[in-house]
Amino acid sequence: MPAAFLLPLAGLLLVGGALGDVYDRWRVFGMGTAGFCTAALVCALAPNPGLLIAGRLAQGAGAALMIAAAASILSFLRWNRNKPDQRGRTR
Repeated sequence: MPAAFLLPLAGLLLVGGALGDVYDRWRVFGMGTAGFCTAALVCALAPNPGLLIAGRLAQGAGAALMIAAAASILSFLRWNRNKPDQRGRTR
């Protein structure tokens, strides 16, 4: 069961970073959070093992988007902390 989560997480981590560069970091983070939460609900309500594994795959994909976007957001905020006019802006 852990492999069903870790495989898409590792495979899509770079894709999540690229999506964060092309689209807004906050938008990618929101999509990852929404996908992860929806997949968690699917896992919680899964009536059979097949649906549970599919939910874990979707959780891994959502987590990849969240981790990549969160790293990008934190890096941006860290390097721009001395510029009050730029704080919090991601573009």
